[in-house]
Amino acid sequence: MKIVSLYKNIYYILIIVSISAIDYIVKNIIFNNFHQNQIFYINKFINIKYLHNYGISLGLLNYKNNFYYIFFLVFYLIIFIKTIKIIFIFDICFSIIVGGIIGNILDRIIHGFIIDFIDLHIYQLHIPIFNLADLFIFTGTIIKIINLLLKKEREFK
Repeated sequence: MKIVSLYKNIYYILIIVSISAIDYIVKNIIFNNFHQNQIFYINKFINIKYLHNYGISLGLLNYKNNFYYIFFLVFYLIIFIKTIKIIFIFDICFSIIVGGIIGNILDRIIHGFIIDFIDLHIYQLHIPIFNLADLFIFTGTIIKIINLLLKKEREFK
């Protein structure tokens, strides 16, 4: 039983490392090949627009002071960790979220800001510019919430 648990943890750690690495590589491509605010048109729904984000995901709390970012990051992690029963056995959603968080933390440590570049829009209606790490954090959180809601619904039947 312990061997299965060990392999499971290695699997989740590989997910975290892979997501962080993919995010880091893509952000470095953007950082090294674009100027800030430069836009590369892909189609009528998506552009690449390189921005420095001093806030948290989706440009929220866009302050150059790292205190706010660190405060909300720690707050988010504490809330999320309290929702899992065993801290050392991650599930896939949690691994995806942690991988994204690590990707953004690496940006903070290396550059002092987060590299955002994905600009989704419908004509002139743009959502805030984000990056792959934000996408992983958002997707993992949504899947986790849906999973928790489905578990609750199954318990009531």
